Amino acid sequence: MYDRPTLGKLEFPCSPRVLLYHDDIKQHVLDDRTIVFYRVRPPFDKDATGDVAKVGFDFAAYEWCSCPADKVPAEGHYWGPEVEVEYFAYGEASFEGVKHLWFGHEDTQNQGYHYYPHLDSMKLLMEWLQGMEKEHCWDA
Repeated sequence: MYDRPTLGKLEFPCSPRVLLYHDDIKQHVLDDRTIVFYRVRPPFDKDATGDVAKVGFDFAAYEWCSCPADKVPAEGHYWGPEVEVEYFAYGEASFEGVKHLWFGHEDTQNQGYHYYPHLDSMKLLMEWLQGMEKEHCWDA
């Protein structure tokens, strides 16, 4: 029905309503083991100053787990279609900031739970989310 972008065996978790309004997904590499896919929600109105209202974004962060031995690069991690990943976190932000934030996902059997979490990646994700709030949420 809708073309959902994939990373490894996972699809970007968005509702069909969100997919109807967005044509592209952007990506941001947090570090060599964590990547974020996101969509900025399109503005639909103007705020009190007459500027276009910033209404938020949707995001999904994935953590690299493994890849085939013949694809292992000298540095960093391989992010091709054969890579094994887990959901790191996903959620959505409205005009007032991050509204929903989930860790893990039932598709990778780590919903709400991280086994040996990579805290540096988690810190980078929180800093990135804070910057996205300032840029894309008018009341954050």
